[in-house]
Amino acid sequence: MSQTAVTPLFAPMTPDAVQSAFNYLRAVEAEDAEAAAEFAAQAPELTQMLLDVAERVIIPVTVLIRDREEIPTASSFALAELGGVLLDALCFWQGKTGPQVTEFLATSIIHFIEQILAQEHETVGDVLHHLHDVALGQSLDAHPAPGAHPVRTTDV
Repeated sequence: MSQTAVTPLFAPMTPDAVQSAFNYLRAVEAEDAEAAAEFAAQAPELTQMLLDVAERVIIPVTVLIRDREEIPTASSFALAELGGVLLDALCFWQGKTGPQVTEFLATSIIHFIEQILAQEHETVGDVLHHLHDVALGQSLDAHPAPGAHPVRTTDV
C-alpha cells in the first residue's frame, strides 16, 4: 500500500466526481483510448475534476512543512513554490475543453505520480488505486447520502 499522504483540501469532491476522474485516469494510464473517450463523454466537467485531483495530489507532496514546530528552510519554500507553479500551469487549461486538454491533464497527473509518488515496489496503477480510495473516503465523509451514517473506506 502506498505511503502517500493525501490531505483534504477546501471543497471535497463528490463521490461521482471522484469515480469519474479516477476512471478516466486509469483508462489513460492503461492507454485505453476507447475507454478514456467513453469516460470523458460521460463527464462534461472532467477538466475541473482532473484539476481537483491534481491539487489533491500535488499540494500535500510539495508542502513539506506540516507541523508548526518544524523550521522552514529554503528548500521547503522552493518545493512549495514549485508545486504552486505546476498547479498554475495545469490551471491554465481550465475552461478549455476537448479530448486533448483532458488527456494532457491526465498524463501530467500520471507523470507526476510516476516520477514523484510511486515507490520502487509500486506501479502507477497501485498509487492511483490508493489515491482513489482516499479521495473517495474524503468525499463520502463530506457528502454522505441522506440518512446515511458516515462510513470510512480507508485509513488516512
